[in-house]
Amino acid sequence: MRDLFRMDMYRMRKSRGFRVMLILAFALALVMPLLRRAFIWLVEITGDDPTPIDMLIGANPNLSWIIGNPFSSINALLMFLSAFVFFGADTSRGYIKNTIGLVPGRDRTILTRFLVIAVHNALFMAAGVIGCLIGTMVFKHIVFDGEILQGILTFLTKYVLGLALTTLIMWLTLGRKSKGLGIVTAVLTGSRMLMAVYMLISMGVNLLVKKGNFDLHEWIPDQLIYSANPQQPSTILIAVGMLGLFLWLSIRSFRKRDL
Repeated sequence: MRDLFRMDMYRMRKSRGFRVMLILAFALALVMPLLRRAFIWLVEITGDDPTPIDMLIGANPNLSWIIGNPFSSINALLMFLSAFVFFGADTSRGYIKNTIGLVPGRDRTILTRFLVIAVHNALFMAAGVIGCLIGTMVFKHIVFDGEILQGILTFLTKYVLGLALTTLIMWLTLGRKSKGLGIVTAVLTGSRMLMAVYMLISMGVNLLVKKGNFDLHEWIPDQLIYSANPQQPSTILIAVGMLGLFLWLSIRSFRKRDL
């Protein structure tokens, strides 16, 4: 299993798609603070007070905010698409057939993919944080506020949420052998396209219940990864439960399907 893990790590590192998307994720995270600062300059040039705009768009975030927001711009979309490409190569390029004999059971084949993608997601999230940190330091001093631990907890919660969503993509692509569903899920979860649908569902539930304050966004992982403070017990339970469910389904489906 160790040899298979090393082989998959090597395959991921050598993947052109992975490297391009990781660099793009870092570059976007780096550029976003610069664009925010440029927008503030434009406001200052017009003679208006930039303070409200500065507070609104977060041109000078605290270190805790930077750590807890690794998914700036389209970084989540890039991470999920890169994961899909990695899983898709198993079937399109025959990696599964070539490596299935290296381990005694099919379960370990899925587990090694899961471990590699756990490293993969950590790299994308780290790129988002480091890029935003460097971009902010160009114009402003980073504020070492007293909520850095809170920012770390937020980062870890979003990491588990992202890993749970990636495991769903793994189940669809490898377990169900459906690259179409895999890429659609990657795009929908990474681009937040379903936000309006969740909003309509929440409004419908509240109209039926009357005086209700139900919000589906607080229960769906692809929305929680963008939340400012998702580290609630319910969020962690949702993330861990979803991760365990789709990892189990991936193993179960992979055992039964033909290669």
